[in-house]
Amino acid sequence: MPDNAVLYTILTDFRLRTSGYPIFKEETRMRKNANAKVFCTREQDKLNFYLMAEAQEFYLFSTNYHSEPIYLEYANGRRVNYLFRNSRKCRQQNIRSRAIRMLSYIEKEYHLELFDKTKNQNQNKFKS
Repeated sequence: MPDNAVLYTILTDFRLRTSGYPIFKEETRMRKNANAKVFCTREQDKLNFYLMAEAQEFYLFSTNYHSEPIYLEYANGRRVNYLFRNSRKCRQQNIRSRAIRMLSYIEKEYHLELFDKTKNQNQNKFKS
């Protein structure tokens, strides 16, 4: 397991290589939701969560508390499907439910297909 300094440099390099800061107003379509990942960065006592989809970075939300296990879980990114698993840990479950709410908002706002439900609805529209 790499130490925190290595993770910080990896995430900093990752953010510099992507097109920059938060939300883009381009209309995009995703073919596979497996490519979408949720990851977090940290600043002192704060965790910032982002969505990485199609080489674009979308800001999701921030939390005012810092939890090392949650940071380590999302530091390298987790697929969107992982958010639907239940956890006995209250903080992790709250993070997951909040991320799902924000993902559904971003999905509507930027016309992404992150969830299977949206994919099925769009397929039915094209069939009709």
